[in-house]
Amino acid sequence: MRKAFYRQHRPKKLSEVVGQEHITTTLSNAIKTGNISHAYLLTGPKGVGKTSIARIMAHEINNLPYEDAQTHLDIIEIDAASNRRIDEIRDLRDKIHIAPTSAKYKVYIIDEVHMLTREAFNALLKTLEEPPEHVVFILATTEPHKVPETIVSRTQQFSFRAVPEALVAGQLEAIAKLEGIKIDKEAVNLIASHGEGSFRDSISLLDQLSSSGESISTDSVRLVVGLPENSKLASLIGSIHEGRIDAIVDQLQDFKAHGVSSAVVSKQLIAMLRAELLGPKTVIPKAQLLELIETLMLVPTKADPAMALEVALLKHAVASSETEKVEVGRSKVEVSGVEVGRSKVEAAELSTPYSVLSTPNSKIQDPRSKISNEPWADVLLSAKKQHNSLYGVLRMAQMTTSDNEIQLGFKFPFHVKQVLQAKNLDKLHGLVSASFKNPMKVSVTIAENYEEPLHTLSPDQEKGAVQPSSNDPVVASLSNIFGPVELID
Repeated sequence: MRKAFYRQHRPKKLSEVVGQEHITTTLSNAIKTGNISHAYLLTGPKGVGKTSIARIMAHEINNLPYEDAQTHLDIIEIDAASNRRIDEIRDLRDKIHIAPTSAKYKVYIIDEVHMLTREAFNALLKTLEEPPEHVVFILATTEPHKVPETIVSRTQQFSFRAVPEALVAGQLEAIAKLEGIKIDKEAVNLIASHGEGSFRDSISLLDQLSSSGESISTDSVRLVVGLPENSKLASLIGSIHEGRIDAIVDQLQDFKAHGVSSAVVSKQLIAMLRAELLGPKTVIPKAQLLELIETLMLVPTKADPAMALEVALLKHAVASSETEKVEVGRSKVEVSGVEVGRSKVEAAELSTPYSVLSTPNSKIQDPRSKISNEPWADVLLSAKKQHNSLYGVLRMAQMTTSDNEIQLGFKFPFHVKQVLQAKNLDKLHGLVSASFKNPMKVSVTIAENYEEPLHTLSPDQEKGAVQPSSNDPVVASLSNIFGPVELID
């Protein structure tokens, strides 16, 4: 039977261990100086070298060559997951006083030590408190928080780190070369990424992929591990942000049909959404993005991950959509009687006529024109003082005018939806009515060639704050403490 890659290419010396130099250097120096402790605790994620280092160290402190296929009577390995009862630890305690057969030290390696029962831990504690001179314990665990503090305090603890992807990729390339495996660079990086810092998991995946006897491509890696294509994930995120419910359901069904688990989709979405969150611009508010990421983190823990993922994405899509009632696949949707096109919101008529922003015979103004002394500036200033949340949306509008219309162009559907909310339409109606003289209509548009608007307040106006009402003792008190305050509606 062929030996698995992770066993065949396991390091045989501390100097061969990659990615844990902060540990191997300390242990090597301790061995050289003869400063050997009676107990060590190795903690960290799976597959990063805890057991390998434990075995190497057991051999090196005894000056013995280490070969994976060989065993030594004075090096005893115990799997705590299978031998967790007090009887096994009592048996260890009874035999511990027997001198080594040929080595200097009798070494006990207890893997997954956190699995021991409370009674077994108590028995082990007694042994750790008064160990014979010829005994060394090396305990290993992936869950150090489950190891009693009384045990931890009697050991030298070493915390292992997840191995950086670049180091894992380098080791995979070296193994592939030794084994005569043809694999492209992108496939190597994908395997390393999927391993999440675990050498063992990454090498095992390489071993599995190599069994086909063919060269390993990125597509073959994705197919084996059930990873979705980045382009499909990007398309799904676009559907989520745009509120296209039918598209989301279809895309999730496609992932399922190709064997991609909901947990994997959630994980990949989190990575891409996190990149969007940290980027210079986000399509939707960051608070809403964080809420979606937080919900996706819980998907793998649900009883029905597939349903949990679908509900999470649809809930977010509804919140981000440009309308309250979405009919995906048609040329338009309806919101409170207002026609909303895919690229713009056509002629959102308000109940009360507004005055014209420009002179009656004027053409549409340059979208980048400054209007610091025009009525729109009064609208923005009044919105900032009276309705700050609405102001935060209006200031993003690319404003143009024609003879009988104000056109507000936005970059994102989310902003269109905010303006079209009934409460905000009423507020906008009052603000425009107070600033303009002639009747007019207002259209809210998704601008096809959006540019950052110059229709904003001057720096002095931006600094302006809502003056507290003298009749409001709470606001007056805040003003006395912090100075002029700005009220958020």
